[in-house]
Formats: sequence, structure tokens, C-alpha cells
Amino acid sequence: MLRHAVSLLLLAPALACAQAMVEYAAGAAAASNASAGAKAVGKSVAGALEKLNKNLDDGASSSKTETLSTPSRSKAPARKSSTGAAAKSQPDAPAPPPPTYEDPSGIQQGMAYDDVVKRFGPPAIALTTAPGEQSLTYAKKGASFDVKVINGKVTAVQKTGGA
Repeated sequence: MLRHAVSLLLLAPALACAQAMVEYAAGAAAASNASAGAKAVGKSVAGALEKLNKNLDDGASSSKTETLSTPSRSKAPARKSSTGAAAKSQPDAPAPPPPTYEDPSGIQQGMAYDDVVKRFGPPAIALTTAPGEQSLTYAKKGASFDVKVINGKVTAVQKTGGA
């Protein structure tokens, strides 16, 4: 009987170690299977960022080329009209002032999306959350206005921050 107790005490740590190795292997396999989807997402995001970087690089190099190839504007001699008088050049019209928009605190439920954009301007952030559903964010004077639009109509307005 003593022999059986001693052999059991000597085998118990080896059995526990084997059990721990099996459980570790099972957990590692589950983790690698769970991360397979994340790996695909990571590759997709990396591909999108590479395309964005390429487009930005292409845009920067083409604008440099345009800048270098554009002839500088020099004052050309005044042309004479058929009557012989020098043609007067029209002064450049001043740029129109930027549009002014209403305070976003005036956004109310039931308003049409087009009216919101016309009165309050384009949102700081616009996210399409589902088909026919958008989440807009307007910011003004330290306050943020989160606007939910479903099928072109404002369904909810929530103010955060500000006074």
C-alpha cells in the first residue's frame, strides 16, 4: 500500500504537467484560429493605406510638375484695340466671402438632411452607419452635436460639452 501511495505521489506531478501542456496547446490553437480573421483585416487596411499613400505621392509629384511647368505670369504689353486705344484690363473680382451657417444648436428632429446641410453647413464628421442611416457630428464653441439621420430625416440630436 505504501508503494502505491509513493508511486502515485511521484506520478501526479508528471500527469499534471502533461495536462497543462495539452491545455496550453488547445488554447494556442484557439487563439491562432481567432486571430486569422484579424490578420485578413490587417492586410486589407494595409492595402488601403498603401493605395492612399501612392495617391498622395502621385498628387504631390504632379502638383510639383505643374508648378514647374506653369509659365510665370509676366505683364504683357497692352494690346491696342481696332480703334488704337490701349485695352483696359479688368481687375480681378474679390473672392466671395465664405458662407455663414447657423448655430448647430438649432438642429431639430424631423428636419430634412438637405435643409440641415444648407442651414448648418457640412458636418465635421459624417459616417454611414447602415443603409439609409447616417451619424453626423457638428462642432461649435466647444460643444459637439451628434445628429442621427435615417432616410433623409433627423431622428435624434444630442449635445455634448460646451456651456
